[in-house]
Amino acid sequence: MAKDDIVQYQFTSEQSRTKAAENGRKGGVASGESKRRKKTMRETAEIMLQAGLTEKEMSDLASKGYDAETQLDALMAAAFMGAKRGNSQMFANIMKLLGEGSEKLEVNISDDSTERMERFFDEQGADT
Repeated sequence: MAKDDIVQYQFTSEQSRTKAAENGRKGGVASGESKRRKKTMRETAEIMLQAGLTEKEMSDLASKGYDAETQLDALMAAAFMGAKRGNSQMFANIMKLLGEGSEKLEVNISDDSTERMERFFDEQGADT
């Protein structure tokens, strides 16, 4: 069917206009629900990442040389430890965070977390 065969504003679907409008409305409602659900999950994850660590978790990470106070710090430490052990996926994710990978992965990190990570790497020196 060539473009010339289609008349502007002509309805080409097998269903009626009202049925199509009803189905479109249902799709829009479902899309909105899905977006709201994803937003809630994203906000919950952000809150959880900023949550503090238990004393045991902090001491476990400190014994491995990581100064971590939040769940995000702990996850970053785990990623670095995994990458140092040779886990290529963790290394790739770290490189994406740094903007060095094929695609850039963005994570909102507080200034406090960034300062602690910089302090850690400064203390590690050439070992990392």
